[in-house]
Amino acid sequence: MIEGHVEATLWQTCQRCLEEMPIVVAADFRLVVVQGLDEAGQLDEDVDPLLAEQGVSLLDLVEDELILALPVVPLHEDCEGLKLDDDMATAGEPRENPFAALKALKESD
Repeated sequence: MIEGHVEATLWQTCQRCLEEMPIVVAADFRLVVVQGLDEAGQLDEDVDPLLAEQGVSLLDLVEDELILALPVVPLHEDCEGLKLDDDMATAGEPRENPFAALKALKESD
């Protein structure tokens, strides 16, 4: 069994304002090294299997745990969003429905 705790500060891009931001990532893990899927199926639900056909790399293990702990969509807590230039700002203008042509074809039949 391999038990551990990993913690790191990683830099991600805020998906609202597109600025770089630090994220503190932490994960606790409990893994049992198994030789095959049959052994993995026999484990309790509170541990995860680690298939070790060719050995275990500690660096890869830590990297995987940190990746799994990353948020799906990184956002600043008090982010106001992307600042658009006047040329890019089209939020107030109505947009054409991309399916309008299909609707017209359907109605003409």
